[in-house]
Amino acid sequence: MNKFAPSVNRSLYTCAEVLLPHNRRHLERTGADEVVCVGDLSQKLLGHVVLSHGSGRLVEELLTFSGGAQVYRVPLPDKLAGCDFRWLLRRLNRESQTILLAVQRGAEITINPKHRLVLAPGDQLFVLAESRPSNLEWLAPNDADSPSRGDRPIG
Repeated sequence: MNKFAPSVNRSLYTCAEVLLPHNRRHLERTGADEVVCVGDLSQKLLGHVVLSHGSGRLVEELLTFSGGAQVYRVPLPDKLAGCDFRWLLRRLNRESQTILLAVQRGAEITINPKHRLVLAPGDQLFVLAESRPSNLEWLAPNDADSPSRGDRPIG
């Protein structure tokens, strides 16, 4: 954490929790990699539950590590760069019962993109799976995957 804690090992991913939204900026200034604001999350979840009944239980289940599917962030293998999000979503689900939820590109996270999203080197994938996918390179397109479908640009 920059000048406030110069001896901290920067290879460690640091997370910090803050209760009130107006205090978030203080922890962000320390250089924490991620700041979770419990107050913000609580307000947003309550608002969502009002509009979509049962969604609170769904979020709670996704955040519980007691078994079942979990959300994992995994790097996009270089061999999958150039593929379309929808193509990879179908292939992941068909081949490994994994659901592709979102893509992180830099600081931006796109959940279930409405437009055609071509995956790029350096992208991070958020997937819903029974266990953390360790190697997704085997999903790379081959000659058996017909490019004529128009949903997986290669290039």
